[in-house]
Amino acid sequence: MSWFTGTGREFVRRTRAMAGKGDLAVHRLGPPAIRIHGDRALAELPLVIEWRIDVDGVEADLASACRSKYRARRDPDGAWRIAGLAAAGLVIAPIALYRKGCSM
Repeated sequence: MSWFTGTGREFVRRTRAMAGKGDLAVHRLGPPAIRIHGDRALAELPLVIEWRIDVDGVEADLASACRSKYRARRDPDGAWRIAGLAAAGLVIAPIALYRKGCSM
């Protein structure tokens, strides 16, 4: 992920803290592509995250496009487990600007 490094438990705690402050984002997920090689697999998931920020009184909608890459491995009991997660190709771009107090 572009904003976080740590454990799953810490990710949940920090995500809840952001949501409690009103920092919300829309996540749009594409279809995953999965490649399996023996007991290892790579799943790639295209996604776009959209959120609104305030920059000196101007609201801006931003979009972050990237591809999440999940590495997985099959345990001896046959269960697949996520072994790692990384984001690739991160791009952040403004998609709309709004002057506060103005109707659009």
